[in-house]
Amino acid sequence: MAIVLGMAIIVVGTFAWGALRGAPWVPTRARDIPRILSLAPLGNGARMADLGCGSGGVLAAFALRGCRVRGWELAILPWLFAVVRLLRVRSARVTYGDFWSSDLRGTDIVYAFLMPNTLARLSGKLRRELAPGAQVITYAWPLPGWEPTQVDRRAGRPTIYRYEA
Repeated sequence: MAIVLGMAIIVVGTFAWGALRGAPWVPTRARDIPRILSLAPLGNGARMADLGCGSGGVLAAFALRGCRVRGWELAILPWLFAVVRLLRVRSARVTYGDFWSSDLRGTDIVYAFLMPNTLARLSGKLRRELAPGAQVITYAWPLPGWEPTQVDRRAGRPTIYRYEA
């Protein structure tokens, strides 16, 4: 019984830690993934990063387009789902941990569904590390200090913002 309780505390603790470091685990709606893909016209061979990839739905969609994908996740269960989901994708890498200490140089597309305060902190990292022309897509909230190049608004659905570094 103590082992089960300990495991439950660890799993719940990772969800809480993820919420504190970036955002609580709330998956991107599957019906919005085509909208996200339409804002990122890059395809085969592009390097894509999902900052807080959850169970890997957005990563899998970009991988199917031929992108080399990398994701980070702090909650154990969604991370495991992402790893399993992307097992057959040789160019995919899903890291258990956060993205703050990772270098995003060379990334063509960054996707982030994070809380507004985390996006504000992320803004500087993206400006320092992304090359001109790299794309940033945020789901639900805008990226402070950046001017969107495209905005997808639909009634009853989260807004999706596209930026260019």
